[in-house]
Amino acid sequence: MRSQRAGRRLHCRIGLRRNYRCSLLRRDVPAISKHRYLPLDVFAGQAGSGNPLGVIFNAATLSSKQMQQIATWLNLSETIFFLPVSVPDADDHIRIFTPRAALPFAGHPSVGAAWAAVPHGLIAHTPSGQLRQQCTAGVLPVEVFDRHGALLVRLRAPRARAIDTDDSCAEALRVACAGLRVSAQPAALWNNGPNWWLLELAEIRAVRQAAPDLVAIARQTQASAACGLAWPFTHPCTMVTQTWSCAPSAPATAFRKTR
Repeated sequence: MRSQRAGRRLHCRIGLRRNYRCSLLRRDVPAISKHRYLPLDVFAGQAGSGNPLGVIFNAATLSSKQMQQIATWLNLSETIFFLPVSVPDADDHIRIFTPRAALPFAGHPSVGAAWAAVPHGLIAHTPSGQLRQQCTAGVLPVEVFDRHGALLVRLRAPRARAIDTDDSCAEALRVACAGLRVSAQPAALWNNGPNWWLLELAEIRAVRQAAPDLVAIARQTQASAACGLAWPFTHPCTMVTQTWSCAPSAPATAFRKTR
């Protein structure tokens, strides 16, 4: 598989919905904990488009179990929680949760976190725009800058690395995509925080019109602790990718198309 081994840069605009204060009931203690909640649309210039993201501020009093319960209840693809920094060179600290599990890193949550941290006073907007974001995958460099009146974010993702797997799982994914024109490259499991299977297709039309066996893909990706399957078509000037991942509130055998 072709890989950006040095990491990838993500750019975005943010669509702001509304700002809320939520009273979050802790089931294990007889009290109400109040936390500020911000719903964002990442990779979008207006509300209701792009990738949804839940943002919970002042989450230091929440346990990992409570964060997971909140993320499950919100039922967004990801929810982030702002925590106090715990390493000397970090400017802010987040944890990322899907409705099912914590992630060490994910692109649009990290971008959305950087966008939310500056205007909401969690960190100062320095002239250089250079920030250091702490997450489970490490401390990542982030750039926040103004362009034509819009606040934009750029970050470098963790370095991708190939994961050794059982050949039978890769072959099962290939069978699940039977009928698609795949490249000569076998399916491969890669990690840049979360695990993703990659299966390169031989033509761009196959990427756009793919209709695979979703039940089989769900079974194989979950068996290998992967978030899902992505199939890119790459060309010297073009890269088109479709990704499939488990739906947040659906059974393990149901999948949804994410982009």
